[in-house]
Amino acid sequence: MLGVAVFLVYNANGREIDVGDSVPTRLLARELVLRHTVVLDRAVAETPDYANWPSVIKTRDGHYRSAYSFAPAVEAAVVGAMLGATDLIDLDALRAPSLVAKLTASLLTALAVVLAFLTARRRASNGQALLVAVGFGLGTGLWPTVSQTMWQHETAIFGLMAAVWLLDRDPDRPPRLWVLGVALGLAGMARAQVSPAIAVLALAGLARSARWRDALGLWTLAAAACVTVALGIAWFGHPMGPWPDLLAMNLDAHAVTGTLSREPWIGALGLLISPNRGLLVFSPIVIIAVAGVSAGRGGGAAARTLRWYGTAAVAQFATYSLFSVWWAGYSYGPRYVLDVLPMLVPFAAVGTAVVCRRATLRVLAMLLLAWSIAVSALGAFCYSATIWNTDPEDVDQRHERLWDWSDLEIASCLEAGPHPDNFTLFDRSAIRQSHLR
Repeated sequence: MLGVAVFLVYNANGREIDVGDSVPTRLLARELVLRHTVVLDRAVAETPDYANWPSVIKTRDGHYRSAYSFAPAVEAAVVGAMLGATDLIDLDALRAPSLVAKLTASLLTALAVVLAFLTARRRASNGQALLVAVGFGLGTGLWPTVSQTMWQHETAIFGLMAAVWLLDRDPDRPPRLWVLGVALGLAGMARAQVSPAIAVLALAGLARSARWRDALGLWTLAAAACVTVALGIAWFGHPMGPWPDLLAMNLDAHAVTGTLSREPWIGALGLLISPNRGLLVFSPIVIIAVAGVSAGRGGGAAARTLRWYGTAAVAQFATYSLFSVWWAGYSYGPRYVLDVLPMLVPFAAVGTAVVCRRATLRVLAMLLLAWSIAVSALGAFCYSATIWNTDPEDVDQRHERLWDWSDLEIASCLEAGPHPDNFTLFDRSAIRQSHLR
């Protein structure tokens, strides 16, 4: 019931909130289903302007391909194939690719919310675990960002949340490492930037193993890494795929001099308290996880497992703090730091149990939750990349706007009102071809 409810909420706006980077994923999903190909030649032939997009690259074999991982496209293709096989939609319909992308992303995110509930329930009551899941799924960028289109985050967050759930099932027993490897491998294939968290969680699984030979159980993670590297070399001529070229290209676009910052403390503060990218501004309910940090002290398997989660969260947060473009370009709130949230769920469960013991703290927590949900809903129904990110000036060129309390992205979205594309996926053009086409 929780999963279905969250899935319906994610789709209530009836639109796909996409950016140029996510377009190739939804187009590739359609090509996989209809033409069984992993190239975008037909899409570029139909829309030649795609050839000029950084997210669509002409590879060494002369074909056009997505600059991003094919794994999310495969997931969307599975959903699209099922919808097409049952004749629920026509995949050649005008908005069918957007509909498939939205449904797949919202499904994966809803599943991550369910896993968050099941994880939280091990350290809190059912009611408290439900609050944690609601805060995780509706009080953060999982609603207005992750669940709205297929790209990277929806798969990475689902994989990381699945890994935390697996590790947390029974702290006194070793997890099934090959299953853990599948979850972590999926996250890594979709978004290599979460490698620090993947490495720590993989070590957490190994630390609970009784014999060194058990490490072979992570062959699924190794296989995912090998496939990613092999495709990068085969298609783009580099183990990291197109990323070296994309990073170099983005320096001018984001007005930075290097990929890594010499002032990582600015990125760290920005990810937490920047008025236009700070996690504690857009989703202050996350601070409840701090109340659960003390549970990681002391002995016992449960405490040791929490320390692994804390290490993974810190490693991932520190990595994003090092990025010169810590604000993640055009986005609604803190896009990067969303990848840290799965590791905070167990802490939030403990913190919720602590907070619920005192009436004053309960009231404060509910106010923070209400604000977080309201801000997320605002993004889901009103946000567009052009509302604040480029108006009145491009934030990628004028970085001081990230710190301007008189120029708030939240206020701009509120002033703009409901987005004109709301409910377009409820139209017939999302499921059937028009006879006028």
